[in-house]
Formats: sequence, C-alpha cells, structure tokens
Amino acid sequence: ERWDATTQMFKAEITWYASCLVKVIEVDFIKEVKESLFSGAWVNDKLLPQNLALTFKSYYDELLDMLYDDAYLRKISLRILASIVLAYVEQALTVGISVGAPGLVVRLCEDVSSLEESFSALEGRGALPHREVVRELRPLKHLCKALTMDTGEMKDFVRDELRTDFGMHAAMVWQTVMAIREEPKEVTEMVYGAIVYPEDGRDIHTFLGQADAPIADISHFRDGLRGGNKKKRIVSMGAPPASGKEGWKKLRAHTAAMGAMAGGQRR
Repeated sequence: ERWDATTQMFKAEITWYASCLVKVIEVDFIKEVKESLFSGAWVNDKLLPQNLALTFKSYYDELLDMLYDDAYLRKISLRILASIVLAYVEQALTVGISVGAPGLVVRLCEDVSSLEESFSALEGRGALPHREVVRELRPLKHLCKALTMDTGEMKDFVRDELRTDFGMHAAMVWQTVMAIREEPKEVTEMVYGAIVYPEDGRDIHTFLGQADAPIADISHFRDGLRGGNKKKRIVSMGAPPASGKEGWKKLRAHTAAMGAMAGGQRR
C-alpha cells in the first residue's frame, strides 16, 4: 500500500509539472503567432510554421522523457496544436487580411499544410493519429476556405462546417470574413438572408444555439469581431495583385490547384 501511495504521489507531481509546462509552451506559441503572423518576415521568409514545429519538437522530446502515459502525452500535443490554431484564427479575424493582398490567404493556407505535416510526423509514444491533427486544424482550414469560396456556396458552409468549428459564433465569424473580403453590402445582405432564412425554415439563432461544443472557442475575443473588422493591417506583397473579383478568382484557382497537388502527393 505504501508503494502504491508513493507511486500515485509521484504521478500526481509529474502531472502537475507537465500541466505547468504546457501552459508555458502555450504562452510561447501564442506570443510567437501574434508577433509574427501577417508581418513582412512572415510573408517573405515563410518560417513561422517551421519555427513552431521545431520549438514544439524540443518540448515534445522533454515530455517523452517525463511522461509514461501515452494517452496523456497525445492529449497534451493536441492541446498545444489547438492553442496554435486558435492563435492563428484570432489574428486572422481581429487583425484581418486585406482583400487587396489575396496572396496572404495563399500563405495562410501554406502554413496550415505545414502545421498538418509537422504534427502528423511526430514519432514515438505520443505520435498523433492524422485524423486527430486534421480535426484540430479544421477551424483554420475552413477559415481559409471561407476567405476564398464563392458566396453562392456560403449558406450551407456556414450552417454546417462553421457551426461545427465555431458553434454559436459561426454567423459572427462569417460576417467578419465578409468584412475582410470587402464584399459589397448588397452581396452580404443577400447571403445573410439565405443563411438566416433558409428554405428548411430552421431559424439560424436557434440552430446555432443548439450546436455542440465548438472545436475552436472564440468567446474570449468575439467582441473584437464586431464593427466590420476596422483594424486591418495591409502587408506589402511587392507587385500589386489583381484586385476585386478577378483577384479572388485567381486566388480560388490557385488554392484549388494546391489542393489537387496535395491530394496527388497523399495518394
């Protein structure tokens, strides 16, 4: 009994220490994302996801030596990935991406792919199933998609995909995306009407209120989403990209091509 009690005491101490370490790791990653994302260095060097991956790998190796519970180790890794994703989402929605620089959305999608590759490549006892990595990245992937998709596809996307990702805040996320895209007022109102008053008669507010717990909880920064996202920061991309509908048309084509390439590589 004494041995069991001593073992439980050590496990409790190790778990407490690991929990403290995870909080420190989360703070480090959130700080780096907020300081680097959408900066000139982020655009030109493309090093943010690689730096995040290398930093996490060093922490991960330490956790491997410290923890013997494989399930707990995987849980910690997913929690850290979720923190990184939420930091990306917060920056994208509160700082904003200028429609005048659609190349920034391409860069954001590239970061998502890099993070997916890095966290799926973890080895050892804490290796993460690819499906769990994909699930944690869903909100960021769908944010990228919302920034590039045709407005005609948005009704079901908001009610199905964004509802799963952001729960009751899905409509608010969509409104912020439309502000970032600088869509004309009449287009926003038309899509809003289709979302709020669908043919199936499901009231959007009741519908969103019945959503399960979201993958990404944005409640701590949701107040920053109101008012049309006025705090935009435009990053210079060198030669000015095509603007307006033509710019987004080219961006959607580029994004689709990247997706096709990624699909071919996985096969």
